[in-house]
Amino acid sequence: MLIGGIIIGIVLVLVLAAVLAMLSSVQFTFYWNRVGENDEMYVQVRALYGWIKYRFNVPAIQFNNLVDGLTLKINQADQNKMDITKKSKSKIDKEYIQAFYREGKDLLRHTQGLNAWFKRTMSAFRCTELKWSTGIGAGDVVQTAILSGTVWTLKSAAVGLLTKYVPLTAVPKLAVNPQYNRTAFQIEFVCVIQAKAAAIGLSGCRLIYRIIRTPGGLRAWFRLLRQVIPGDRTRAKRPEPAAT
Repeated sequence: MLIGGIIIGIVLVLVLAAVLAMLSSVQFTFYWNRVGENDEMYVQVRALYGWIKYRFNVPAIQFNNLVDGLTLKINQADQNKMDITKKSKSKIDKEYIQAFYREGKDLLRHTQGLNAWFKRTMSAFRCTELKWSTGIGAGDVVQTAILSGTVWTLKSAAVGLLTKYVPLTAVPKLAVNPQYNRTAFQIEFVCVIQAKAAAIGLSGCRLIYRIIRTPGGLRAWFRLLRQVIPGDRTRAKRPEPAAT
């Protein structure tokens, strides 16, 4: 009887822990701050009521040129342990973007109903904070005014696109600060979205089901994962499609 009671107690505790985990929220914070030539960018993941915190820092963004693109230095940090678990460098150039685009088209062909899955998954998230402030100056009053209007238009379009997929639960805080007397580009961007862990887990199961039931689905996803892993640029190149 005693052993049976202990087993039942352990099972109940495990069930309660699983229920609490599924009811918890997973929060993603996207942050970018640029002042002068200094950038601070990171993506933070918070789960299980704050017991799990993980951050991907981008301490340096180097623009090489139009051909070589960007070089990103990425640090992966476990905030619970307060240390950096992995450092990597990723180069985003024309070849990288073209390869990523080809893999994306493959996913659409090899994953049944991927667009519908994406929209359904995004609808489970809520944007709880959106702050986007930009300071811009072209050194000329007229050009600065034109740039400021253009930035306002782009911001409005971007927020409209975001709300098309992710409902907002807070009023967006948008600002454009013209710098008429100097050349400048400053930005502060904070976006926080979250969803229940149960919804994310269920969405993941739906995606796996769609991938498995589509011929070539697993192969296409493995290729994409190898493409997006930072620093993994040694994979064999896929042949370009023949011109018609």
